[in-house]
Amino acid sequence: MESAREIEAVFVGSNACDIAEKDACLEALLPLNPIKDPGLAKNFNRVANGLWRVNHAPHIRVLEKLLFTPLDVYYELQNGAMFSYVKFNFFGLRGHLCASGSYSSVDAHTCTIEWEKIWTDFEQKEPSREADVEKHWL
Repeated sequence: MESAREIEAVFVGSNACDIAEKDACLEALLPLNPIKDPGLAKNFNRVANGLWRVNHAPHIRVLEKLLFTPLDVYYELQNGAMFSYVKFNFFGLRGHLCASGSYSSVDAHTCTIEWEKIWTDFEQKEPSREADVEKHWL
């Protein structure tokens, strides 16, 4: 197994590492997870709440290549509710792609995300929330 510093280097920085390499590093980290049955809500809710910067999102990395722009992804988790936003700057057009929904347990090792609403906003310093409908474009 690689050292923690080698594994960290795969995820930190420009996200230039190959997706397969990130997947392999995540697999190497799984046995080190101190949470037994991490897919169960009673276990992941102890550590999930908060704002998380997403580093490994293969579908977003593909979108970056198609749009020729970096995308910065965040998940905000709170007791089963989820808010996500992707910061973008597409040829001077700045904004956020936003989504809200929920996350829950499938089994002892698997969680699921269900998006219920998706919208975008432009030229906002902070991502708009679901209730800020006057700022939504979609």
